[in-house]
Amino acid sequence: MEIQPTYGAALIERLSELAGIEITTGTLYPLLARLKKQGFVETEWEQSPVGPPRKIYSLSSKGRSKLLDLHGEWSAIARSVDTVMAHIQDKKV
Repeated sequence: MEIQPTYGAALIERLSELAGIEITTGTLYPLLARLKKQGFVETEWEQSPVGPPRKIYSLSSKGRSKLLDLHGEWSAIARSVDTVMAHIQDKKV
């Protein structure tokens, strides 16, 4: 969703391919509904080349802002963990 709008099944496939995360539709769709309710995600319907229309999900401007905040927080946590692990490794040598 960060790069381009997508539908649920494609998001599940992408999470599996890129991160090895196995997620079910029973987990994903309630999460997407909560993100939409909070204003982080927007939806629109798109005609599918085969089958019924698909609900397409995209990040809202609020969602993009939150993503940047979370990325910064994650980076800080990762640096802290790296520092601790380096300290532990130095003590072992």
